[in-house]
Amino acid sequence: MAAAAHRVAWKSRQNFSATSDLGGAYYGSGGSPVQMDEPCLDSLIGALRHSSEAAGAREHIPRIIAAANEAGVTDKAQLAYILGTVSTELEGRWSPISEQGVGCGTYGSGCYYGRGYVQLTWEANYRKMGQVLGIDLVNNPDLANDPDTAAKITVIGMRDGLFTGVSLGTYIGNGKADFRNARRIVNDADKMDYTAQQSQRFYEALQSCSTLETQAGGGGDLNAKIMAGVRAVQGENFSASRIPGTNQGRLGCAGMVNYVLHKAGIQTLGGGPPYGNLAVRGVESAIKGGRGISVNANEAQPGDLNVIDMGGGRQHIGVCMNVGCTQVVSNSSSKAARGEASFTWVSDGYFSPSYGGGRRAIYRVTN
Repeated sequence: MAAAAHRVAWKSRQNFSATSDLGGAYYGSGGSPVQMDEPCLDSLIGALRHSSEAAGAREHIPRIIAAANEAGVTDKAQLAYILGTVSTELEGRWSPISEQGVGCGTYGSGCYYGRGYVQLTWEANYRKMGQVLGIDLVNNPDLANDPDTAAKITVIGMRDGLFTGVSLGTYIGNGKADFRNARRIVNDADKMDYTAQQSQRFYEALQSCSTLETQAGGGGDLNAKIMAGVRAVQGENFSASRIPGTNQGRLGCAGMVNYVLHKAGIQTLGGGPPYGNLAVRGVESAIKGGRGISVNANEAQPGDLNVIDMGGGRQHIGVCMNVGCTQVVSNSSSKAARGEASFTWVSDGYFSPSYGGGRRAIYRVTN
């Protein structure tokens, strides 16, 4: 069951001016690594309550539509309600986030507070969705904030009634569009009218869409492969403690990134497979030596590599999870030291609070 929408004042984002490429994909600041029909996306953006939502929505709506396509959810009324629910749960911010103002122990034992597009809560629900997706969400709950995972949780959970026992088809689909009572799919009677109104706006916008097909875009095929590599490594619960020469995984960040590349079918950086060069600067040297390019943060895409160098031998590297690289997944040295799945630490682009400063660089692997 998702948590009730948390009531906080979000910082408004500036309106997004998109650049388009190849059939309507949006790239650059506020763009999306998933392509969809440009006029259709414009119509959905026009249905938002506030223009400040546009940047986040341009990135995340295509992701959600892609997850719906994959799950076989193509009814426009159902799609509209999924988008309306996300808008309500995140109060217009349009980014999978952790619930504000709560902490571990709020929803039973453990750290199972709201995460993702629908604010997944409670250990039982993390376990249930993890089993459905083949991901260990119980031991790695922050993975629910991965945009692709969050989109699948949202769509499959609503489609199959996994949050409250009420499914999309109960109220919506096959000519039905009871947007008000459909709120029971996620959160009983919380914000029924608000969600219904936004869903109706999306439903009307979807009528102008000639196609809802999506395809990977953004950073390119290698970025998509790297993200698939991330999911593969997480899916096998791999621990950096298994990488030789990393002090039981405590110094395994570069080796883990290289292992992601290896699982993605991409040549490792700075050394042979499966772990490549175990030093962050060795990985950087390989990229600068012809394996990749440097990109600005506002151009970063999921699958790019994020580096922090604080000097004195303190470097860390991870994989960007979203456009703009404000979320990065990397090796957790504490989990590795315990022999646990360790490519699970989700942080900001500066790896706060463990790092939080120093030289930052973002790279895109090109070959």
